[in-house]
Amino acid sequence: CVWDGRASRSHTPIQIFKEAKDSVSCMHLDQTDGNAVIMAGSVDGAVRSYDLRKGQIRCDQVGGAITCMAPTYDDKCLAVSCLDGTIRLIELDTGELL
Repeated sequence: CVWDGRASRSHTPIQIFKEAKDSVSCMHLDQTDGNAVIMAGSVDGAVRSYDLRKGQIRCDQVGGAITCMAPTYDDKCLAVSCLDGTIRLIELDTGELL
């Protein structure tokens, strides 16, 4: 769920994400270059990118259950740690597993 922090008295989310098939284990907010993208890593092995400005979603399957993720220093890739002990690298523009 996404809430509007400026509406401090409102407990109603402005957007609800229902696409994950299992628990969401980590999230990252990308605000580079005017973006507004929320990335959610899930136990179902997918990184879902929600572009709030365009109203689009992209789902990138990485295989194992995701435990943690972080962008690379240049903000071009996302390092994804999985429960099976692997770290996978996803190119953010295309979703390609490197």
